[in-house]
Amino acid sequence: MSSAVFDALKRWRSRRAKEMEKPSYVVFGDKTLLGIAEKRPASIAELGRVKGVGAKKLQVYGNEVLDIVRSLGDGATGGARGGPTSTSTLASAWGKASGAPREGFEKKTTTPTPSRTAPVFESKKKPSEGGSVVTEMSSEEARVNYDTKMNAEQRDVVDAVLHHGRNVFFHGAAGTGKSFVLHTLVALLREKHGASDAVAVTAPTGIAAVAIGGCTIHKFIGAGLCAGHPRAVADRVIKSEKATRRWRETRALIVDEVSMLDADIMQKLDFIGRAARGEHDTPFGGLQLVFTGDFYQLPPVSKGAAGAISGPPFAFDCDAWRVADFRAIALSVVLRQRDPRLVEALREVRSGDVPVGGRASSLFRSLQRPLPPNAEGVLPTRLHSVNANVDAENRDELAKLPGASFAFEAVDAGDDAAVLDALRKNCAAPQTLSLKLGAQVVLIKNVDDVLVNGSRGVVRGFVTRGDTEFARHKSSFRIHPRRAADAERAFPRWPLVAFDNGRVLAVGPGEFSASAGKKAYADRLQVPLKLAWALTVHKSQGMTLSRVEVNLRDAFDYGQVYVALSRATNVEGLCVRGFDERKIKAHPKVKRFYDDLSRIGAGQGPRDKENAPVNANGISRKASFGETPRETDPRDARSPPAAPDEAPNHLLAPSTRSQPSGRTERPATCFKCGEAGHWARECPRSACTSAALGNDATKSIPADAGRFGGYTTCDPPSP
Repeated sequence: MSSAVFDALKRWRSRRAKEMEKPSYVVFGDKTLLGIAEKRPASIAELGRVKGVGAKKLQVYGNEVLDIVRSLGDGATGGARGGPTSTSTLASAWGKASGAPREGFEKKTTTPTPSRTAPVFESKKKPSEGGSVVTEMSSEEARVNYDTKMNAEQRDVVDAVLHHGRNVFFHGAAGTGKSFVLHTLVALLREKHGASDAVAVTAPTGIAAVAIGGCTIHKFIGAGLCAGHPRAVADRVIKSEKATRRWRETRALIVDEVSMLDADIMQKLDFIGRAARGEHDTPFGGLQLVFTGDFYQLPPVSKGAAGAISGPPFAFDCDAWRVADFRAIALSVVLRQRDPRLVEALREVRSGDVPVGGRASSLFRSLQRPLPPNAEGVLPTRLHSVNANVDAENRDELAKLPGASFAFEAVDAGDDAAVLDALRKNCAAPQTLSLKLGAQVVLIKNVDDVLVNGSRGVVRGFVTRGDTEFARHKSSFRIHPRRAADAERAFPRWPLVAFDNGRVLAVGPGEFSASAGKKAYADRLQVPLKLAWALTVHKSQGMTLSRVEVNLRDAFDYGQVYVALSRATNVEGLCVRGFDERKIKAHPKVKRFYDDLSRIGAGQGPRDKENAPVNANGISRKASFGETPRETDPRDARSPPAAPDEAPNHLLAPSTRSQPSGRTERPATCFKCGEAGHWARECPRSACTSAALGNDATKSIPADAGRFGGYTTCDPPSP
């Protein structure tokens, strides 16, 4: 009997029982789970012969149980056969967090070599069985990633989040494995907290959110566009029972592509977290924060005249970032590019320091030659800075091909209209995918470690389930068992694609999801391909393109040139048009931010006096939006504001203002009495205010003051 299978089944049973709000034995008894672990059934029929598995339970739980048994594979017997076990830091943290054994959880002794049609993380399904595995990475797969696939820097991120419970900002250049670490962390955190809705996975934009199966940060906050003063936004959140429950039930907040998160939203996350969670003295209301991204890539949008003057409002350029006390961890090992010339040239472009005639300039200027089709007939993908002509170019190229067009219609489902609408607007998979023989396509989902998001190919045919080529080259993407029948019915024909690495794959439907908590979910079934004669730089972020032609003539934004060039994997597959050193821009604030991180990591001080002071993690203490600096030492987070004549700068509370202001800051004062030195809730005049003011008392004290814990003492009015 495999103890690993039994333990995994017990954890699954606990989650299932919690979802149904019923005792665990209602799902399966211990004897039944022992029988399943002992017999290791490989099909529904075999599972039905296990004592205690009736017809109804077989129908409800059968596919989930089989997925668990198959996911462990042969490695599940390692402990019973005397195979090696892991006593890593992760194992220890896991045991403390979730009640699992602190050491000795079984580790796969070998990693199977991917077959021609191997799905990502190996579903173990036989071709004749059909169906799919669940949509999320399992905790077992995440542990295998930690033990066998992560480098030391990536493991450091997992340890800091899971074992030490720190707020973590992990960053690095394009292609350093940030997405890989993020998906592994999501699985481990959800297992640690015992519920998927305890971990909120978000991103600043809809496209980025759908790419990671999460929701936008605005959707998580629950106040629409989050416009206005933080107090007004927090008030809208607190008035919504659904939003308040989501804030209180969330234990960890993950934000991907943090470079596009603006300082205004960062400030409001802190303010709303304190108010909605009732933890007024704790930054972000006690939420654990896991941020990832690269500030050298696409920045947040600058709004209004103030934005045009001060530049992009980066998330790190506000007080909320400082009080979060992030541990910053850099991922320095570039995995996407292997050519040291390209790695070094991209490093120069990333920092914005590309001298005319230098090595990077010479390399990219030498790559203006056209790229012919490769042996499989795959043309390079053309990247443009603006999307005005991308769709038109793809349609024109498709129309030039002879023969009939085959249309693949997406199948959408969801239990929340807003989430479903967000999915439709931002999903990488189109509503209608039209293909012909010879169409140039790009894969938008990972198949395995070789065929990944961004792999290029050309359509060689269309096959059905009865064809020989279908059985030989069938792909297998993650689809929830409840949607497997829909996928089989809606996609009887699959495109047969020859990829540029020589692999041939019958590309079946995949699942694209968006969520906003456990009860707000939407997904789309669609063939994970896009026409790939041309793409925008923005939509290519996160992709790895083996053959790419970059047109930089229209580049206009910070980080745009770097994002475009860093999609390439090698010099041989990169063509550069319109290279101009003047278009390569890295924002000065970003350069100072990373310089300070590097210098603090080396035990040195800030770069020069014009930079704002930095804390232990190298985070700027300079107030955002050009305000007069006002800082709060984390050790004094529970102290009231000091009186004006004794208020050193580092004791003043962080600003929550959402708009820029040029006026001189007044000392933080109590809104009840107008004096400094105490919180409003401790105001010595509060007991006699009503008697002293009579009917005017209600005008002096806001009706909702208690809701925000008296934080109006450090909350200047909105300009």
